[in-house]
Order: sequence, then C-alpha cells, then structure tokens
Amino acid sequence: MLITGQSNHAGTTPMRLRHDAGYCAAEIGTFARRIAREFSGAQVGTVGSITLHPNLINVIAARARVTVDLRNTDDTILVQAEQRLADFLAQLRRDEGVKIETHSLARFAPVIFDKTSRH
Repeated sequence: MLITGQSNHAGTTPMRLRHDAGYCAAEIGTFARRIAREFSGAQVGTVGSITLHPNLINVIAARARVTVDLRNTDDTILVQAEQRLADFLAQLRRDEGVKIETHSLARFAPVIFDKTSRH
C-alpha cells in the first residue's frame, strides 16, 4: 500500500498539524499484530516491508510504502481479518489526514498446516 501524507520539519511542526506517513506505517504494523492476537489460532500477520520518503532523520515522511501479509487456514476468518484491516485503514485516513492506496499483490486459498511438522 502507499500512504501519502505531508513532509515537514520534525522539529518545528506541531503534532496536531502533522500528516505523517511514517507514523501511519508504524500503526499499520502494530495493527497487523493486533489482528493476529485477536483472531488467534491460525491467524498470522506481518509487515514485511516499510519504505519511507524522504528517509531522513529530521523530516516527517511524506510517503510510506508498506506490505501487509495476513494469513489464516480458515478462509472465513481470513476474510474477517482483511475487513478489520480495511476498516482500520479507513479510520487511519480520517484521523491522520492521509491518503492510503491499497492493492493486492497476491491472494491464495488458505492451506492447512501439517500438524506433524516441527518448527
């Protein structure tokens, strides 16, 4: 997904005026983990990549590219988890005044894990 906010100086921009794509990326990462805990069982969630622009120490990120991987062995539960993420993204857009564009990179039918395999 691509999050578009507004770049500003980190030291002089008040928190109430920020549209921070980096913050939103971090929130998405913690929400993916929250979904996995909430649905428990076979639900997993990972943010595999976050890229910020500009990627500078004292600049609020204008853009963030984020990948989210949600998986579950039960497709019905997976669809629920995906909807929770979509709802969260809509709320994040409103709360932070950012644009969030999403697209699916891949969607596979759930696979049952081998109960005899050792991790």
